Amino acid sequence: MLEFDGARYLDPDGKPIDGAPMGILLSAWAALQPDAMALAIGGRVYNFAQMDAAANRLARHFADSGMAAGDKVVLSMPNRAELIQAIFGLWKIGAVPALISYRLSAQEFGEIVDLVGPFCVIGDHSTHATGCRFINVDQALPEGISAVPGGRS
Repeated sequence: MLEFDGARYLDPDGKPIDGAPMGILLSAWAALQPDAMALAIGGRVYNFAQMDAAANRLARHFADSGMAAGDKVVLSMPNRAELIQAIFGLWKIGAVPALISYRLSAQEFGEIVDLVGPFCVIGDHSTHATGCRFINVDQALPEGISAVPGGRS
């Protein structure tokens, strides 16, 4: 089962300890200050609780798709909240994000994807098609996937 307990990665003052996993730290900060601003992008503001809930749902979706710790995953899309949420979702399950510019030509993009050899490519409508499995972030958060760390309901 996925482990999202962040408390053990914080010192008594609530600061991250050395070596704390990034995905877990998002959950820890969400527990400590859920309403504090975590990200402002594209005219929208997200608090830590919102970012963590989205990252948890994506982590579950990724794990349910067969993705596992150590899998390389290409991400390619413009800067947007879903990019950051997907990165944290990958870190939560131990997958390895490999960011590739969506501005490359289709040929350049395909050649780099071939070199990486990823489990899949995560992106949006701007992402070049490859022969690789594709997860569209705009369709990756179906209802019924828990946003609760470590829970299924």
